[in-house]
Amino acid sequence: MYHPPDLKSLPTDLQDLFTVSTICLGDLNAKHPIWGCSTANPRGNELLKIIDDKCFSILNHGTATHFSYNYNTKEALDFSIASSDLGPSCEWTLLENLGSDHLPILFELKKEKTSAQNNEQPQTEQCNTTLSEYGNTAANDKQAADLLGLHYQKISRLNLSDEDRNIKIKTSCIVHGCRRGTSIFSRDFRVNELEATIGDSCLNKSPGPDAIHGQMIDHLVLSGRQIFVDIINCSWNKGQLPRDWRRATVIPIKKCGKTHDSPERYQSIALTSIA
Repeated sequence: MYHPPDLKSLPTDLQDLFTVSTICLGDLNAKHPIWGCSTANPRGNELLKIIDDKCFSILNHGTATHFSYNYNTKEALDFSIASSDLGPSCEWTLLENLGSDHLPILFELKKEKTSAQNNEQPQTEQCNTTLSEYGNTAANDKQAADLLGLHYQKISRLNLSDEDRNIKIKTSCIVHGCRRGTSIFSRDFRVNELEATIGDSCLNKSPGPDAIHGQMIDHLVLSGRQIFVDIINCSWNKGQLPRDWRRATVIPIKKCGKTHDSPERYQSIALTSIA
């Protein structure tokens, strides 16, 4: 899309393009430091507000995409944004100059390859596999999940000796004592600490029950990051976690070379909130 620089405001129907599974690219002559411009103009502030309101991801890396040979200036006028469901799968790359004042942009949408299903041999043995435990047989997915839950609860239970319990109590007292006497446990987290954590984190992991992907946190603007830090500080100070932060999506994976009729034949992966 393109919007001439002599028009003051963005098109009134621009927001209608910001829908699910949408990618927007173009030159709206909208400037803002968030996508790499040296300054912000009213049109850039207007576009940034729409991007924030619609929860879109900015794909630009902050590199200039336009060079003015008349004024010897460079700006990132060509913006690329994607809806939150596509943003984590997008790759954005600037290519070498081909003679235009705008650099070419390579935009890629990475999708997982799916293997073709062999329709000649229906895999009925997998469809008809049932789980059994303690004399109970699962007839549906919910009952199978309950059996897996009982199995994980059984193998995760700790049998502590009296000595272990005493060590646990003493350790707990030491931790609580440190929290009361050390300022590092009582002061609020800051945005720069969040940014340092983002830089050290693997942001491409699958999200937990809250459906917040690491790339969504990475693409938050400064105001959004401050709000996120405020939520974390509120949770820390009150000693309470949001419900979805306490939950996990458990995915059972069949062990190789094993039959699949018992919970012991599965290993699990727990997807928790990135927060």
